[in-house]
Amino acid sequence: MVTIGIGVEAEYLLLDSLTGLPTAERPCVRAVAAALRGWPTSALPGLTDEAEVGPEQLKAQIEISTPVCDAVDEVGSELCRLQGAVHAAARVVGYEVAATGAAPARGVAVTPVGR
Repeated sequence: MVTIGIGVEAEYLLLDSLTGLPTAERPCVRAVAAALRGWPTSALPGLTDEAEVGPEQLKAQIEISTPVCDAVDEVGSELCRLQGAVHAAARVVGYEVAATGAAPARGVAVTPVGR
């Protein structure tokens, strides 16, 4: 029998909680997520590895990466844990996380989202 490993990466957009606009605060959110590492609770899911939350193309984006899993159910559990950790970290510093490929249109504000 052949065993196939499954891993998933997902990208999220960081939004300012007050304006709803993208924010280039990935380094801050990533640092908080890393600081939560090893502190799993029902309210604040922890990371098991700092590499699970990483940079994406723009500073307004953040990426999660599951470990290689043996079953689809395991992938689902890992995604929930990592999504929870990123959402918790973002909220600690006043941001929200959106699973979207593009920023919501809102006025003519320009957001610094450089690398």
